Amino acid sequence: MTTRLDAEFRKRIHGAFGDAGSAWLDRLPEILSLACREWSLELGEPFLPHSYNYVTTATISSGESVVLKAGVPGTETTNEVRALEFYQGGGAVKLIKSDVDKGLMLLERLTPGTMLGVAASVDSEVDVFASIVRRLHRAAPSNHPFPTVGDWARGFARIRLRAGSRPGDFPQRELDRAEQTTRELIESSTDAVLLHGDLHHWNMLLAGHDSWLAIDPQGVIGEPEYETTAFLRNPYPQILKMPSAKSIAAKRVDALCERLGFDRRRIMAWGYSQAVLSAVWSFEDMQEDWKDGLRLARLFEGGDSKPNPSTRDENQGD
Repeated sequence: MTTRLDAEFRKRIHGAFGDAGSAWLDRLPEILSLACREWSLELGEPFLPHSYNYVTTATISSGESVVLKAGVPGTETTNEVRALEFYQGGGAVKLIKSDVDKGLMLLERLTPGTMLGVAASVDSEVDVFASIVRRLHRAAPSNHPFPTVGDWARGFARIRLRAGSRPGDFPQRELDRAEQTTRELIESSTDAVLLHGDLHHWNMLLAGHDSWLAIDPQGVIGEPEYETTAFLRNPYPQILKMPSAKSIAAKRVDALCERLGFDRRRIMAWGYSQAVLSAVWSFEDMQEDWKDGLRLARLFEGGDSKPNPSTRDENQGD
């Protein structure tokens, strides 16, 4: 079996997982071969480019086309499996089989599988996003195993520890503001649902005529407005080249509030703080484009970029 792994994929995995990631890459051909034997698979063409997982088409013994996804075993893969089990195909791709110890998932193949990408209009892309959110967002069980948005926000503290009380090369002003904003948002939050956590243009696929489903859920507990953050920062990197990006973001926010009854100020505040947090994560993973997160945070700067708990409370009855 020939497993094509480009240099960029290897670099990204090592940056995110260190030596454990490099060891996983060395074992990947063996892991894929084992999956083929245990699940009676014949592998097809991989989906390129790879990000943090090796994803490929496959065929099962019945002749049905499926998708095999392999990732570094650990919390992130386990949370994705648990989220897909929770959704059970309601708004997200169906999980057929999994082996979390090996970091493996067997998924239904979505046809035609076209990514949302750059939609024809703000209204059309927001409609797709809203339709998926309505199906995905449900309260998780009280004994759920998922992380919270507060757990994710620990990235702010981690980056400070890299250089004592200061973040080294990471801008102090943005870090301080994002951390404070996140704290205020969490303290004033009232709703909590299981969020996808990374619901952007490349993770929403066409699964039939006018039917869209989510892939790659990260599984995190938080208020519904948090879900908008990845969507508003995308399509990346194209959005960084759009001269009217800030205007487009504002129109999307207005449309999201209209479709889903979300609070505008909380969307803007989460948008800013989570864009900075995404820069923190990229910085930790030694990605050269980590400053793009800071550039995207500017889309949410302005008079509505601070949380307004009273406004959110008033919207609860909408």
